[in-house]
Amino acid sequence: MTQQPFFSIITVCWNSGKTIERTIKSVLAQKLCDYEYIIVDGGSTDNTLDIIRRYELQFNGRLKYKSEPDKGIYDAFNKGISQATGKYVWLVNSDDYIEEGALQKLYNTVKEYNEGDEPIISAIMNCVNEKGEFLYQVKSSPEKVVAAYRNNTMGTIHPATIVPKRIYDIVGLYDINYKIIGDIDWFKRAYKANMPIVFANYVVTNFMTGGVSTASGTAKSKKDRKYLLKKFYPNFFSFAYQYLKWLAAFYITRYIKR
Repeated sequence: MTQQPFFSIITVCWNSGKTIERTIKSVLAQKLCDYEYIIVDGGSTDNTLDIIRRYELQFNGRLKYKSEPDKGIYDAFNKGISQATGKYVWLVNSDDYIEEGALQKLYNTVKEYNEGDEPIISAIMNCVNEKGEFLYQVKSSPEKVVAAYRNNTMGTIHPATIVPKRIYDIVGLYDINYKIIGDIDWFKRAYKANMPIVFANYVVTNFMTGGVSTASGTAKSKKDRKYLLKKFYPNFFSFAYQYLKWLAAFYITRYIKR
Protein backbone atom coordinates (compact mmCIF):
# COMPACT_ATOMS: atom_id res chain seq x y z
CA MET A 1 0.00 0.00 0.00
CA THR A 2 1.47 3.34 -1.06
CA GLN A 3 -0.92 5.75 0.64
CA GLN A 4 -2.37 6.04 4.13
CA PRO A 5 -5.43 3.83 4.55
CA PHE A 6 -8.52 5.36 6.12
CA PHE A 7 -9.11 2.43 8.49
CA SER A 8 -6.74 0.16 10.38
CA ILE A 9 -8.73 -2.94 11.35
CA ILE A 10 -6.95 -4.95 14.04
CA THR A 11 -7.76 -8.50 15.11
CA VAL A 12 -5.85 -10.08 17.98
CA CYS A 13 -6.08 -13.83 18.33
CA TRP A 14 -4.74 -16.96 19.96
CA ASN A 15 -5.90 -20.44 18.99
CA SER A 16 -8.93 -18.94 17.26
CA GLY A 17 -9.26 -21.55 14.53
CA LYS A 18 -12.94 -22.15 15.27
CA THR A 19 -14.01 -18.53 14.75
CA ILE A 20 -11.43 -16.39 12.96
CA GLU A 21 -12.40 -17.44 9.44
CA ARG A 22 -15.80 -15.80 9.87
CA THR A 23 -14.08 -12.64 11.14
CA ILE A 24 -11.68 -12.53 8.20
CA LYS A 25 -14.44 -13.13 5.67
CA SER A 26 -16.51 -10.29 7.15
CA VAL A 27 -13.59 -7.89 6.60
CA LEU A 28 -12.95 -9.22 3.12
CA ALA A 29 -16.64 -8.75 2.22
CA GLN A 30 -16.56 -4.98 2.84
CA LYS A 31 -17.12 -3.06 -0.41
CA LEU A 32 -15.13 -0.08 0.84
CA CYS A 33 -11.52 -1.23 0.62
CA ASP A 34 -9.73 1.81 2.05
CA TYR A 35 -8.26 -0.16 4.95
CA GLU A 36 -5.33 -2.20 6.16
CA TYR A 37 -6.00 -5.38 8.10
CA ILE A 38 -3.57 -6.22 10.91
CA ILE A 39 -3.77 -9.59 12.64
CA VAL A 40 -1.76 -9.99 15.84
CA ASP A 41 -1.46 -13.65 16.78
CA GLY A 42 -0.17 -14.68 20.19
CA GLY A 43 1.61 -17.81 18.98
CA SER A 44 -1.31 -20.07 18.11
CA THR A 45 -0.75 -23.83 18.10
CA ASP A 46 -3.98 -24.75 16.28
CA ASN A 47 -4.91 -23.99 12.65
CA THR A 48 -5.33 -20.23 13.12
CA LEU A 49 -2.27 -19.33 11.05
CA ASP A 50 -3.24 -21.76 8.28
CA ILE A 51 -6.59 -19.97 7.97
CA ILE A 52 -4.93 -16.55 7.88
CA ARG A 53 -2.51 -17.63 5.15
CA ARG A 54 -5.35 -19.12 3.12
CA TYR A 55 -6.98 -15.69 2.77
CA GLU A 56 -3.84 -13.53 2.59
CA LEU A 57 -3.69 -13.12 -1.20
CA GLN A 58 -7.35 -12.14 -1.41
CA PHE A 59 -6.59 -8.91 0.46
CA ASN A 60 -4.25 -7.72 -2.31
CA GLY A 61 -1.56 -6.53 0.09
CA ARG A 62 -3.89 -5.04 2.69
CA LEU A 63 -3.38 -7.88 5.18
CA LYS A 64 -0.41 -7.95 7.56
CA TYR A 65 0.05 -10.53 10.29
CA LYS A 66 2.61 -11.63 12.83
CA SER A 67 2.66 -14.48 15.29
CA GLU A 68 4.63 -14.27 18.53
CA PRO A 69 3.98 -14.63 22.29
CA ASP A 70 2.46 -11.63 24.03
CA LYS A 71 1.63 -10.52 27.56
CA GLY A 72 -2.13 -10.72 27.14
CA ILE A 73 -4.90 -9.20 25.08
CA TYR A 74 -4.04 -5.57 25.87
CA ASP A 75 -0.40 -6.09 24.95
CA ALA A 76 -1.64 -7.55 21.66
CA PHE A 77 -3.96 -4.55 21.14
CA ASN A 78 -1.00 -2.23 21.68
CA LYS A 79 1.13 -4.11 19.17
CA GLY A 80 -1.57 -3.75 16.55
CA ILE A 81 -2.22 -0.06 17.27
CA SER A 82 1.52 0.68 17.15
CA GLN A 83 1.65 -0.83 13.66
CA ALA A 84 -1.49 0.96 12.46
CA THR A 85 -1.09 3.67 9.82
CA GLY A 86 -4.77 4.44 9.23
CA LYS A 87 -6.71 7.53 10.29
CA TYR A 88 -9.10 5.38 12.36
CA VAL A 89 -8.42 2.21 14.35
CA TRP A 90 -11.03 -0.52 14.80
CA LEU A 91 -10.38 -3.44 17.16
CA VAL A 92 -12.35 -6.41 15.84
CA ASN A 93 -12.26 -9.52 18.03
CA SER A 94 -11.38 -12.88 16.50
CA ASP A 95 -14.78 -14.34 17.42
CA ASP A 96 -16.80 -11.36 16.16
CA TYR A 97 -17.70 -10.36 12.61
CA ILE A 98 -18.35 -7.03 10.91
CA GLU A 99 -21.77 -6.18 9.57
CA GLU A 100 -22.10 -5.90 5.79
CA GLY A 101 -21.46 -2.32 4.65
CA ALA A 102 -20.17 -1.22 8.06
CA LEU A 103 -17.00 0.45 6.79
CA GLN A 104 -18.91 2.56 4.26
CA LYS A 105 -21.35 3.75 6.94
CA LEU A 106 -18.54 4.63 9.33
CA TYR A 107 -16.63 6.40 6.55
CA ASN A 108 -19.69 8.48 5.70
CA THR A 109 -20.12 9.47 9.36
CA VAL A 110 -16.48 10.52 9.73
CA LYS A 111 -16.69 12.67 6.60
CA GLU A 112 -19.30 14.85 8.32
CA TYR A 113 -16.48 16.34 10.44
CA ASN A 114 -13.59 18.65 9.61
CA GLU A 115 -10.15 17.21 8.97
CA GLY A 116 -8.36 16.79 12.31
CA ASP A 117 -11.57 17.09 14.35
CA GLU A 118 -12.75 13.52 13.84
CA PRO A 119 -14.35 12.08 17.00
CA ILE A 120 -14.51 8.63 18.53
CA ILE A 121 -17.51 6.94 16.94
CA SER A 122 -19.58 4.44 18.92
CA ALA A 123 -22.19 2.54 16.93
CA ILE A 124 -24.57 -0.36 17.67
CA MET A 125 -23.58 -3.97 18.31
CA ASN A 126 -25.60 -7.15 17.90
CA CYS A 127 -24.89 -9.88 20.46
CA VAL A 128 -25.10 -13.37 18.97
CA ASN A 129 -24.53 -16.94 20.08
CA GLU A 130 -21.98 -19.38 18.65
CA LYS A 131 -24.30 -20.16 15.73
CA GLY A 132 -24.61 -16.47 14.86
CA GLU A 133 -28.20 -16.32 16.08
CA PHE A 134 -29.32 -12.88 17.29
CA LEU A 135 -29.73 -12.53 21.06
CA TYR A 136 -29.99 -8.82 21.81
CA GLN A 137 -28.66 -5.41 20.76
CA VAL A 138 -26.43 -2.98 22.64
CA LYS A 139 -25.82 0.71 22.05
CA SER A 140 -24.55 3.64 24.05
CA SER A 141 -25.60 7.26 24.50
CA PRO A 142 -24.29 10.48 26.07
CA GLU A 143 -26.19 9.70 29.28
CA LYS A 144 -24.77 6.18 29.48
CA VAL A 145 -21.25 7.49 28.95
CA VAL A 146 -21.54 9.95 31.85
CA ALA A 147 -22.98 7.24 34.12
CA ALA A 148 -20.26 4.78 33.08
CA TYR A 149 -17.49 7.23 33.92
CA ARG A 150 -18.97 7.79 37.37
CA ASN A 151 -19.58 4.08 37.98
CA ASN A 152 -16.29 2.84 36.49
CA THR A 153 -17.90 0.81 33.74
CA MET A 154 -17.51 0.83 29.96
CA GLY A 155 -19.02 3.96 28.46
CA THR A 156 -18.88 3.00 24.81
CA ILE A 157 -19.55 -0.34 23.11
CA HIS A 158 -15.92 -1.33 22.63
CA PRO A 159 -16.27 -3.78 19.69
CA ALA A 160 -18.56 -1.26 17.92
CA THR A 161 -16.29 1.73 18.48
CA ILE A 162 -13.66 3.21 16.18
CA VAL A 163 -10.98 5.55 17.49
CA PRO A 164 -8.87 8.11 15.58
CA LYS A 165 -5.20 7.16 15.72
CA ARG A 166 -4.48 10.72 16.89
CA ILE A 167 -6.53 10.09 20.04
CA TYR A 168 -4.45 7.03 20.92
CA ASP A 169 -1.42 9.31 20.52
CA ILE A 170 -2.98 11.75 23.02
CA VAL A 171 -4.54 9.36 25.56
CA GLY A 172 -2.02 6.56 25.26
CA LEU A 173 -2.35 2.83 24.68
CA TYR A 174 -3.86 0.13 26.90
CA ASP A 175 -2.47 -0.69 30.33
CA ILE A 176 -1.16 -4.25 30.00
CA ASN A 177 -1.50 -4.88 33.75
CA TYR A 178 -5.19 -5.63 33.14
CA LYS A 179 -6.48 -9.05 32.13
CA ILE A 180 -10.13 -8.17 31.39
CA ILE A 181 -11.15 -4.53 31.93
CA GLY A 182 -8.32 -2.55 30.33
CA ASP A 183 -10.88 -1.06 27.95
CA ILE A 184 -12.68 0.55 30.91
CA ASP A 185 -9.39 2.09 32.03
CA TRP A 186 -8.79 3.48 28.53
CA PHE A 187 -12.32 4.87 28.28
CA LYS A 188 -11.98 6.67 31.62
CA ARG A 189 -8.73 8.27 30.46
CA ALA A 190 -10.28 9.32 27.15
CA TYR A 191 -13.38 10.75 28.84
CA LYS A 192 -11.30 12.60 31.43
CA ALA A 193 -9.27 14.12 28.58
CA ASN A 194 -12.55 15.38 26.99
CA MET A 195 -12.12 13.36 23.82
CA PRO A 196 -15.20 13.84 21.59
CA ILE A 197 -17.59 10.88 21.19
CA VAL A 198 -20.33 10.59 18.57
CA PHE A 199 -23.06 7.93 18.69
CA ALA A 200 -24.05 6.37 15.37
CA ASN A 201 -27.49 4.80 15.07
CA TYR A 202 -26.60 1.75 12.98
CA VAL A 203 -25.18 -1.73 13.57
CA VAL A 204 -21.53 -2.28 12.67
CA THR A 205 -20.55 -5.55 14.31
CA ASN A 206 -21.75 -8.85 15.75
CA PHE A 207 -20.33 -9.83 19.12
CA MET A 208 -20.27 -13.48 20.11
CA THR A 209 -21.02 -13.83 23.83
CA GLY A 210 -18.94 -16.01 26.08
CA GLY A 211 -15.45 -14.61 25.39
CA VAL A 212 -12.88 -12.98 27.66
CA SER A 213 -14.85 -9.75 28.03
CA THR A 214 -17.91 -11.61 29.30
CA ALA A 215 -15.98 -13.57 31.90
CA SER A 216 -16.86 -11.12 34.67
CA GLY A 217 -17.38 -13.80 37.31
CA THR A 218 -13.72 -14.76 37.57
CA ALA A 219 -11.07 -13.93 40.16
CA LYS A 220 -9.27 -11.98 37.41
CA SER A 221 -12.20 -9.57 37.30
CA LYS A 222 -11.88 -8.76 41.01
CA LYS A 223 -8.12 -8.31 40.73
CA ASP A 224 -8.58 -6.02 37.75
CA ARG A 225 -11.26 -4.04 39.56
CA LYS A 226 -9.01 -3.40 42.57
CA TYR A 227 -6.21 -2.27 40.28
CA LEU A 228 -8.53 0.07 38.38
CA LEU A 229 -9.98 1.66 41.51
CA LYS A 230 -6.62 2.13 43.21
CA LYS A 231 -5.41 3.83 40.05
CA PHE A 232 -8.30 6.29 39.81
CA TYR A 233 -9.13 6.60 43.55
CA PRO A 234 -5.82 6.79 45.45
CA ASN A 235 -7.63 7.91 48.61
CA PHE A 236 -8.32 4.77 50.68
CA PHE A 237 -11.86 5.71 51.67
CA SER A 238 -12.83 6.60 48.10
CA PHE A 239 -11.32 3.34 46.90
CA ALA A 240 -13.13 1.31 49.61
CA TYR A 241 -16.46 2.96 48.79
CA GLN A 242 -16.12 2.35 45.07
CA TYR A 243 -15.00 -1.25 45.55
CA LEU A 244 -17.80 -2.13 47.97
CA LYS A 245 -20.32 -0.52 45.63
CA TRP A 246 -19.01 -2.59 42.72
CA LEU A 247 -18.85 -5.76 44.83
CA ALA A 248 -22.48 -5.39 45.87
CA ALA A 249 -23.58 -4.90 42.27
CA PHE A 250 -21.41 -7.84 41.21
CA TYR A 251 -23.08 -10.29 43.59
CA ILE A 252 -26.58 -8.90 43.05
CA THR A 253 -26.15 -9.41 39.31
CA ARG A 254 -24.93 -12.97 39.82
CA TYR A 255 -27.89 -13.71 42.11
CA ILE A 256 -30.42 -12.30 39.65
CA LYS A 257 -28.92 -14.30 36.76
CA ARG A 258 -29.43 -17.48 38.74
